[in-house]
Amino acid sequence: MTERPERKQQKQDLQAKLQTVTTWAEFEQWEDDMNDAAEGFALHGKRRGYWAYDFRQHHINPNRVTYLYDDGISTGKSLIKNLHRHLEVR
Repeated sequence: MTERPERKQQKQDLQAKLQTVTTWAEFEQWEDDMNDAAEGFALHGKRRGYWAYDFRQHHINPNRVTYLYDDGISTGKSLIKNLHRHLEVR
């Protein structure tokens, strides 16, 4: 099954915009943009492909974010500016 060109372009645009996100406020805005997309995108881990959800700003370091994976066990944490290295839009 091939991806429609407009979906592929929108996914690439979201991924490129994620690379420019550096603060929690920017990430919240980016997440709203992703959720508003008609295609129904979500963030997935690059290693195992699990869906990432429940993003929270770290309580000590405001430049760090923690999140859960949908395997029911795993968690993740990353600097906001490095999220694009760990997660991808699908």
